[in-house]
Amino acid sequence: MKASFRLLMTLALATGLSACASMPHKAPPSSNPPPVETTTAVSQTPLAERADQLMITGHYQEAAKDYIHAAAAVRGRAQLDYLMKAAQASLKGQKPQVAILLANEVLRLQHDNASLRGAALWVRAQGLMDQGQTPSAKGNLEEILTITGTPQEVRARAMGTLATLYTQEGHELTALNFLIERDGLLSGDAIAENHRRIHALLDQQSVAKLQNWQGRSGNPLVQEWIALALITRQNPDPQQRQTAIRAWLAAHPGHPPINFSDDDTTVAGASALNRAPGGICALLPSGGSYGPLSQAIAAGMETAAQLRSGPAVRVLRSTGNPSYTAVLFERGIREGCKIFVGPWLPQDINAVAAVRKPSDPPVIALGTASDVRQPGLYTL
Repeated sequence: MKASFRLLMTLALATGLSACASMPHKAPPSSNPPPVETTTAVSQTPLAERADQLMITGHYQEAAKDYIHAAAAVRGRAQLDYLMKAAQASLKGQKPQVAILLANEVLRLQHDNASLRGAALWVRAQGLMDQGQTPSAKGNLEEILTITGTPQEVRARAMGTLATLYTQEGHELTALNFLIERDGLLSGDAIAENHRRIHALLDQQSVAKLQNWQGRSGNPLVQEWIALALITRQNPDPQQRQTAIRAWLAAHPGHPPINFSDDDTTVAGASALNRAPGGICALLPSGGSYGPLSQAIAAGMETAAQLRSGPAVRVLRSTGNPSYTAVLFERGIREGCKIFVGPWLPQDINAVAAVRKPSDPPVIALGTASDVRQPGLYTL
């Protein structure tokens, strides 16, 4: 009885929060990576079927409400599946508070179901990051990596996000380990992009720091990346560099080859631009005193782009949390942003400046931050 009462209260609260949208509304596409999808092992109820159609048409908040009502009418695995779908729909509909609440309920009710647990942790991590709670999100992402059944794509994305968060915290060697470990989970253009991130992280470190890392890491692949970074510093001439690399590999036969080329960065950058549906990304606050004005600026940019048949404008909603702003910026680069308008808040500008590389797209900040002077980063 107590468990049933708690579930009913959770569903009622989630329904109430979801209803805050009041009128039918098509939410903008979420900037989060696609959440893990779950499949229902039983026949769909009419409410769930309607929710599926609402998801297809992009009416995520309305879909979440239907999934919640469908969950209240069933029991067992079907109930958990509908709760999970409601959490995913809420996340896509820009309702992270509801998504977290529903994901928590799935985590409470599931019993030794690795797939459901991984899906719920992924949604909760994304919801927490949307709310600026990156330390809590980091714990969820790390737990996802301990679950054997976590899909390869989700595992790779979790590692990429953790690498960004650890870099922000000053734990660059841990970040490097995550980036190098995720390399084996990727293919095609994604490998080249991951190599770009590894090169950029290594390039930011001093020779003394790289030598220190080489002695601390017990991972042969990490040691090899660091060794090749040191060789690159010492041999700017390409031919001499290749000769030095071959000599190092011959002297260290126990190290597996990492198979990267000097063109990784170029290939990754070109492929990202080719994949981009639009080249302008607005990195603006989603709430607080700047929220309404940010919405007006984004709407003005979208209208101007439509009137002049320009590239589509994509809005990346920051929370004012520097770590998450850095995550959004790097995500925008990976997804093809050619120029950024924003960020606005000083802490967000500092966060972007800290992770931005010289080869990254230009940034037009709407505010100012003291001591931030960087080529390609402008203030409006």
